[in-house]
Amino acid sequence: MQADTPPPEFSAPSDIAETAYAYANYFEAGFSHEEILLRIAQAFDGKQECGDGIRIVMTPTYARALLELLRSTLARFEAVHEALGHTGADAPPPDDPEY
Repeated sequence: MQADTPPPEFSAPSDIAETAYAYANYFEAGFSHEEILLRIAQAFDGKQECGDGIRIVMTPTYARALLELLRSTLARFEAVHEALGHTGADAPPPDDPEY
């Protein structure tokens, strides 16, 4: 494999049931003295209400590892597909000249 070729996409082992997967489009994050807390769920019909989803608790070290994994994965995605626009909290303000 060449250095500029992105690694193959993740594929789950065939023995994992389809119910092990869920669509996520709603995220909350917080922290305590020693932990990073995530809530990941699916919002319905663009409303703030969402399903139960899951709550994930991890140490800051593992939160950093997750952040780096997501950055790396998005960079590989954008190398193959077009770059993603800003959404959510990272969106520039409407008066930003670059917007």
